[in-house]
Amino acid sequence: MNNSSRGKFCAFTLVELLVVITIIGVLIALLLPAVQSSRLAAKRMSCANSLKQLALGLHNYHDTYRSLPPLYIGPTQAEGALSWCVHLLPFVEQQALFADFDGLSRRAGGPAMLDSDTFYATLGIGRTGLRVSTYVCPSVSATRPVMSTTDVFGLGTSGEFAPLSYKASTGTDIDAEETVNNGMFQALRGLRFDDARDGVSNVYLMSEVALTSSNPTAFVGFAAVGSVKRLPQLPTFPVADPCSEHHVDGRYHNNGTDRQGSYLHHGLTHYSSFQAINPPNGPSCYESASVSAVATSSLHSGGANHALGDGSIHFVSCNMDRAVYNRCGARDDGELD
Repeated sequence: MNNSSRGKFCAFTLVELLVVITIIGVLIALLLPAVQSSRLAAKRMSCANSLKQLALGLHNYHDTYRSLPPLYIGPTQAEGALSWCVHLLPFVEQQALFADFDGLSRRAGGPAMLDSDTFYATLGIGRTGLRVSTYVCPSVSATRPVMSTTDVFGLGTSGEFAPLSYKASTGTDIDAEETVNNGMFQALRGLRFDDARDGVSNVYLMSEVALTSSNPTAFVGFAAVGSVKRLPQLPTFPVADPCSEHHVDGRYHNNGTDRQGSYLHHGLTHYSSFQAINPPNGPSCYESASVSAVATSSLHSGGANHALGDGSIHFVSCNMDRAVYNRCGARDDGELD
């Protein structure tokens, strides 16, 4: 009798088994969002760490050369514009890559400068598809497709050279070829931290942009090509929205294949700089190779990481007041709060 009773309860009934499976399914459903959230938070933190490394590299560069690197060095943005990223390479443990830029002349005691506007034709790097981890947000897919160009700036190779997730701030001026603006980076010359009259802890130094993998020409908040409304050199605040009269369709187009952040070595606005006009993930507009209103963007929910002049990293909300955001982009507007 006892043996028979024990035999009846050795296995789960079908109902009990279904209940257990349901409970396990509910627990998994509850845990997955938490796991995903933890992964996203880890990527956001890793992204902030990369931005921190670049900010510290800029401080070390400043200690060495008594200035920040120029936004770019070269005849124009379209011809031989060597970006700040190249100057920074030795300060982020990329001396070997920096040495590959062999078509350079050097000024005494200073960073490399270009021989001529034929620089890219004589570079001889040929490293398409190169990925410098410090310059790329961890949230960017490792399989992000390269652009389908037939020639990369005269190198005789096709593809993408070292994508860039992090951009230097030119303040609220939209013409990156101007040698005077209110940001921390200017064309052809490097600024000093002393130039931040509002204090280095009150001005943006760098931020990030989203490099997507779903579409070679798709970017967060980008408008179709159009005439950007010109802003005064030292605008009043808040800055008038340069994209208000243009259709924002989420895409950036130049020649159909050009991509934001495709070349860390090139000084074009959409490759290596941003303008503190619209808050993160806001609309951006493009007029020409040098005239753009590029908003920061990210693959992190709710905002984007920003580095201040003192090297600190802050996550800035998409909902930040635009007037406040403008002031944080200006190094010398006289507003410290």
